[in-house]
Amino acid sequence: MLASVIIFFALMILFLSSLEDLKTGEIPEKYSHTLISGVILFSAAYSLYELSPQPFLSALFFLVLFFLISCALFYTGQWGGGDVKLATGVGALLGLLDEMAYPWVNMVFFETPIPASMVYWVDMAVLSVPYVTVYSLLLGLASPTIRGKITSKLCKPPVLVILLTSLIIPSIALLYFGFSAFIKLYFLIIFFVLLTFYLKFIEYAALRKKIRVSKLQEGDIVATDVLVGGRKIASSRNIEGLDEKQINLIRQAAESGQLGDVIEIKWGVKFAPVLFFALIGVLFYGNLLEVIIGFFFGF
Repeated sequence: MLASVIIFFALMILFLSSLEDLKTGEIPEKYSHTLISGVILFSAAYSLYELSPQPFLSALFFLVLFFLISCALFYTGQWGGGDVKLATGVGALLGLLDEMAYPWVNMVFFETPIPASMVYWVDMAVLSVPYVTVYSLLLGLASPTIRGKITSKLCKPPVLVILLTSLIIPSIALLYFGFSAFIKLYFLIIFFVLLTFYLKFIEYAALRKKIRVSKLQEGDIVATDVLVGGRKIASSRNIEGLDEKQINLIRQAAESGQLGDVIEIKWGVKFAPVLFFALIGVLFYGNLLEVIIGFFFGF
């Protein structure tokens, strides 16, 4: 019963965060802070109830662990600051549920038992591949400017020569030798190479945007470090994004001519829905990779 309460609380916070992320591209701090503080307070209360510090310490340990992993994803440009905070709260939740003897299901990886904290990242990876791919494809196709840039890139003579050559070779092999399995693999490789090129282009063309300095908001993350007079006043690697003081400094620099009127900020993939569905996955289905493999191959 107690586990159901904290699970419902966490799922509601992640659901609301996902809606807000999809609508505005921002995850309000009130949601992430509520998730983290709520789970920690609940774990402290449960520790008092059990007369044991273990639930609180477990929640705290996994909070720190998930925070460090999430920071690594942030600093490599994969996540935004809001994603880091939500994942940190999820880590605390999973650590607490372990101590509450939550009845986990399917916590295995090729018949090897693994902890729920690891399964969560596996489920996230399984869900993120189709999500990010579809998201980026739709993002690119929805923008005439990006479609035009991609077309111009693909229509350059060197690229066309490479593409045509790569298609001629398997066509001849199929016609004269009938290597159907080889051809399928070959075309699959070409497809993934083109998809990788497309997604990488989307990362730079669509997941950043230029706005006027006057439109900057707290929490915005600049695409590159902002330097004024040789002094860094804003970092592109700050999880929290810009604060009010930094925004004022940037605006003052723009007014004095030290910076331009336009600044580029990161507009990352709206990843909160993946965090939400990954939590549903680990709570009710376990290792989604095992589920998918079992469905398709009968393992």
